[in-house]
Amino acid sequence: MPASKLEGLPEEERLEAYLKHKEIVLGCTKLIGELLRRRMIAPKILSSIMDDLLGDSSDESVEILCVLLRVVCPSLTQIFQSTPDTPTQLLARLKPLTSDMKLVKRTRFIVQDVLDAWEKQWRWERDPRQAPRTVTSSRETSWVHGAPAVRNVQRGGTNPRSVVLRVGATEIRR
Repeated sequence: MPASKLEGLPEEERLEAYLKHKEIVLGCTKLIGELLRRRMIAPKILSSIMDDLLGDSSDESVEILCVLLRVVCPSLTQIFQSTPDTPTQLLARLKPLTSDMKLVKRTRFIVQDVLDAWEKQWRWERDPRQAPRTVTSSRETSWVHGAPAVRNVQRGGTNPRSVVLRVGATEIRR
C-alpha cells in the first residue's frame, strides 16, 4: 500500500491496513506458487522472481520468497527437469540469508526452515497448505497401536475390576 495513503491514518488503522496488505500479497504469492506447481507458468519465472525478491533482501521480500518456495517445494525437481537451473542452485542462494544480521530473527528462521525442508526432501510434518487441526478432529483421527483411540472408559457394574471400553460403536468388556 502506498505510504501516502497511510500518512493520515491513526497508528492502529495503519497497522490494520499493513496487515491486510501483507495478507493479500502472501495470498497472491501462494497463487503464483500453485500455478508454478501445476506448470501453468513457465519455471524460468521462479528464477526471475527469486532474483527480484533477493535483490533488496528485506524482511518482507525474503518472507514472500519463502512462502512461495513452501508452496512450490513438493514438486520443485519436476518443475526444473527441463531447465538449466537446478533446485539446489536456487536454494543455495538462500543459505547466506540465515546469517544475515540485517534480517530479523523470525525471517532468518523462516529461511532456515525452507532449507531444512529441502534437506528432508520436502517431507513436512503436515501439509503446509492444510489448516491446523482442532482438538476434536485430532481425537477422532488418533490411533494407538493400530486401533482407534479409546473413548468412554467406564467401570463395569458389580465387579470393580471389570472395565467397559467403547471404541467407536464397539464395546469391549474386560
